[in-house]
Amino acid sequence: METEIERRATAYATTTTEEGFVHVDAEKKAAYLAGHEDGIGDRDAHGRKLIKTGDTVFHKPSGEIWTVAYANYDNNDLAWCGWPEGWARISDCELRESCSDEESLEHLRKLADMDTADMRRSWARTELMKRGLLTQ
Repeated sequence: METEIERRATAYATTTTEEGFVHVDAEKKAAYLAGHEDGIGDRDAHGRKLIKTGDTVFHKPSGEIWTVAYANYDNNDLAWCGWPEGWARISDCELRESCSDEESLEHLRKLADMDTADMRRSWARTELMKRGLLTQ
């Protein structure tokens, strides 16, 4: 089953010819997924920047500004840094400031090193393992 990010990559890479044939450019899709091609991989199908760990968001329902612990686009969940631990819908948040990839990685490492058991720590450790930056 295709994830939300994979669906967005497919939409981004799909064109229709004048003859009505649908074509998915595999290289363009791979570039989107890899986050290359002028950073297009960190944008949704509408060109909006995707929210990531370390970014600052405005939560519209509460009026609060949060630093992001993680954003899971597959289920529309966003967790914030700080206490108490909690979640909101990504769709209820507006990106205010995007951090660099290096800053995001530093946030992930700090979350993974927390000495308490919560979902943000688990998610950060899993994310670092996926990237080959942490072993069990």
